[in-house]
Amino acid sequence: MASLKVNNFPPLPKFIPLKPCFYQNFVDEIPIDHQTLVKKIYQLWICKSPWSSSSWVGKGNKSVTAKYKVEWIVKHK
Repeated sequence: MASLKVNNFPPLPKFIPLKPCFYQNFVDEIPIDHQTLVKKIYQLWICKSPWSSSSWVGKGNKSVTAKYKVEWIVKHK
């Protein structure tokens, strides 16, 4: 019998009335050799999203945003 996979991504707080859209199992779906790289890319994407949206609104300073992106990459190497 196949195990039932419950949708678990994106993780949402309990007070939000929405449920996760799809199932994600990082260990099973990403080869071990690439897990570190994929995690760093994902974290960069998550970090980049708020900065990108702030620059779309016109409130973001692009040089400052770029500085923080580079700083984050260097710290998480």
